[in-house]
Amino acid sequence: MLNPDSSGHATTPGLYIRYNTGNGFAPAQLFTFLPDWGTWSRDGDTHDNAVRLGDMDGDGRTDVVLFHGLLRNGAEFPVWRGSHDDFGGATILFAQGGYQEVKGSNAPNWAFDTWYYSQLGDFNGDGRTDIVSFHGHTAKDSDTTELRYYEQGGSSRDSSDLLIAVSDTPKEAVAAKWPREQISYSSVWSSEGRGAAYTGPEATFPVARVHAGGMAVVRAVESTVGVVDASSEDDINARKRRIEYSFDHPMQDLQGRGFLGFGRMTVWDSQKVSETVTRFDNTTVAADASRPGVHWYPKAGLAQSTRTATAVWENNPPKAGQDALEKVRVSYTDHDYENVSLNHSTTHYTRAKSSALPEANTRTYEWEEPASFDGLLVHSDNAHPRTHIYDLQWASGPGAATHFRLTKAASQADAYNNITRSETAVEGKDSSEDGGLTRTVTEYDTDPARIGSWLLSLPKKSTTTKSELVGAPSGDKTSVNTVGYSYDDQGRPTKQEVNKDAADADLRSTTTTGYGDHGEIIWTKAEASTAGTKPRETHYSYAPLAGLPDERIYPTQVWSTRTDPADQAKRPSAWTLTHPSFGTVSKTADINGVTASFVYDDLDVISLGQSAETYEGRGDGCEGKEVFRLSLVAAMQAAAAG
Repeated sequence: MLNPDSSGHATTPGLYIRYNTGNGFAPAQLFTFLPDWGTWSRDGDTHDNAVRLGDMDGDGRTDVVLFHGLLRNGAEFPVWRGSHDDFGGATILFAQGGYQEVKGSNAPNWAFDTWYYSQLGDFNGDGRTDIVSFHGHTAKDSDTTELRYYEQGGSSRDSSDLLIAVSDTPKEAVAAKWPREQISYSSVWSSEGRGAAYTGPEATFPVARVHAGGMAVVRAVESTVGVVDASSEDDINARKRRIEYSFDHPMQDLQGRGFLGFGRMTVWDSQKVSETVTRFDNTTVAADASRPGVHWYPKAGLAQSTRTATAVWENNPPKAGQDALEKVRVSYTDHDYENVSLNHSTTHYTRAKSSALPEANTRTYEWEEPASFDGLLVHSDNAHPRTHIYDLQWASGPGAATHFRLTKAASQADAYNNITRSETAVEGKDSSEDGGLTRTVTEYDTDPARIGSWLLSLPKKSTTTKSELVGAPSGDKTSVNTVGYSYDDQGRPTKQEVNKDAADADLRSTTTTGYGDHGEIIWTKAEASTAGTKPRETHYSYAPLAGLPDERIYPTQVWSTRTDPADQAKRPSAWTLTHPSFGTVSKTADINGVTASFVYDDLDVISLGQSAETYEGRGDGCEGKEVFRLSLVAAMQAAAAG
């Protein structure tokens, strides 16, 4: 809440802000003094006709615009935020500090108060706030009365958003000179910079282009993890991993659907000399003829194509001043989608286009070729938006490159969008270089009772075929494996059977699972059909240690049983103390006396791990083991209580 006041708050009048706390408004705070507000405001009155609010520099904050004419009555010109000139026009007071003047006519016969009718708005559709002003003559001569339009041509001010960077330097590392990781943000979305010429697809109503401003995006991620024995800050800067991001072609919907995302994203890894460009379709509009005015954007946010180019070198990596790369490995992937309408076309979703090989909904081409290199993004022949590696094909066929591989993927889904068929085939330049085929067909439990309980995605059986042959998989170059699934009334898996009907016993196995009263897993049992193979059974206990809540979320003991009584002494058993809020393991111990403790930093990264081994010769019995377990539990309870 902004309040222009000439007398109520201070001897010198000013603008006061009452910030919205979410539960009312805070007490008024002075934004700027306005000396002689009563003498230079329109007709000598104190009011807010001359005050406008808007984001004038694209930083996401609301700025204050004061419209004023030339002074009269010998008044002293007001001074605010450093502005001191006497002129008719506007003064912009930026929320993050500083000011900017927009000067109009200073002719003395121009009406004093006409600037007070000025308004703010985006009048050219470029996403920036402009000014329209009424200019009238004191003689009321219609020939000298006009509207003037002041277009914002972009701001040279620092318009970074509130969030600039996030780093994870540990608090205990007070002497650290650099963070392990740092994420940098900016409201300048593209490497092209603010105000660069637009080179993307044309936008037609209801789609409109968005110019950078306000929203902060990730522009760089730096990591020093793995860098050891750094001698100086210059050394760490030269060796740290830095990934840069650039976003272009942002679009918005003018009929209420808001921001539609970017049409292009570029990721640059200078250390690997690798660049990935992903294109998005954020302009295609879908509509329902039976429902006028209803439209949506089925492909917004979905990758249309992705191209990754990585330089290949033998000795030294490319340098910034280098302008050519002898060999670049290129991978290009494109996707096909389909729109699915539900509930009599009232809802919609987009999925991979239904297909079966040899048709595909995703294709990945890989090849090698020479390319141009622009390390500083300054080459005049590098088309906008510029990339570091350019002059590349967007796709390549078998005859267009020295190396070639094509990976096709196809899939089909049921009415609940469960994938019922998934296939992948790898083709080389000829059949001798083919990489084989993988196909998985899945059947789902569509019993009405399951559907009525919203258990829509329970697979009953999956069959996976793998073959060295792409065209017609068969014979000894092909394998087929099946997995069957069983569930209880609540949809929890109780049994998994692998190759149940296989003639070869070595291929068959079964895994069963048991649950407690709260749905927690309390035991699993794995059995193989191979003769002489003993089943493996694992049990989980959730009995709380002293001082910890009985939530039955994290097991406190895991042990295995043996079918042969003589093997009971050798059964594995381990205890774990888990933090109930963070889920991090604090201490572990097993029945052999091996213990470990862990300390974490603020990001749940292990900063200290200690272990102690107290192995003693194991006898055939388990004498002494129960005494050890009890003493161990007592120690862990004490640790939990402390």
